[in-house]
Amino acid sequence: MINSKNYSYHEIYNEPDLFGVFMNHEQFNQGVYNDMYVYGSKGIYEANPDATIGGPAFAIAQSATSTNFINAVKSNNAPMDFFSFHSYMDQGEYPSELDYVTELIANDHYFDTTAIHINEFSWLNSNNGGQDGANSDFNNYKAGYKTLDSIMAVV
Repeated sequence: MINSKNYSYHEIYNEPDLFGVFMNHEQFNQGVYNDMYVYGSKGIYEANPDATIGGPAFAIAQSATSTNFINAVKSNNAPMDFFSFHSYMDQGEYPSELDYVTELIANDHYFDTTAIHINEFSWLNSNNGGQDGANSDFNNYKAGYKTLDSIMAVV
């Protein structure tokens, strides 16, 4: 039998901090996503105690502070095998978002085994050229070295 803990990841939602897609700003600040994560992670864990569960896949990692996400996970004894977020370097030079997340979970032993997942990453953002379809730097040779340099920065 295959142990699902080694082969599957359950990420609770994607970019709940992008308003108008999932919820509005007021609902987000009231902790609607936090409740969704707590109930969802516990439900998955109840169905499969070997599941690997995480989130929040924030578009902006710093949203974790404004929503009190970390405290909601801990105070509800919810599982969190990984903390996921996206980084498009629009909050400054990499690794500022990674440093933020590392410090956020490093201060509490509850998260000693929590991994960090950057599950969307790019050096190209609206501040340095954008992703303008066919005209995007992603679609020509100029992107190659920048992409590889960025990957090495993450590694």
